[in-house]
Amino acid sequence: MSIENYLKAGGDRPNSPPEKYPSGKAAPGPTQRDYERGFFERYFVRKLNTSKITEVSRQEYRKFEGSTNFVRFSIKWKVSGPRHDVFNDAGYPIETGVEDTNLRIIENTDQKGIQDKLNDPLEYWDERNRD
Repeated sequence: MSIENYLKAGGDRPNSPPEKYPSGKAAPGPTQRDYERGFFERYFVRKLNTSKITEVSRQEYRKFEGSTNFVRFSIKWKVSGPRHDVFNDAGYPIETGVEDTNLRIIENTDQKGIQDKLNDPLEYWDERNRD
């Protein structure tokens, strides 16, 4: 048996090219429809055993499905509403705030490095210049 036949018999070559790191160039922001809904989906890819997170487009996110070298995850990012949670006179929440909600999202996402990547909970907030 030749070396070429041996390599073909095993499927992928042992030195097959590694998966390319995501570019992160085309990570889109929210659309007008997202602002009307109040949130949009953000997509991320993280190389295994690192905390380096790259935000990617939905299309690039799909390319990493089944990857053995990268972890992919998404979050719903709040973009519309008041800055902070709003409570009624009895102390019950009546509307979630953008900053408070996004801080909870960051805290509850168990991906190392997410706090460094998402360090502005008001990113994309539609009322950033109003307070």
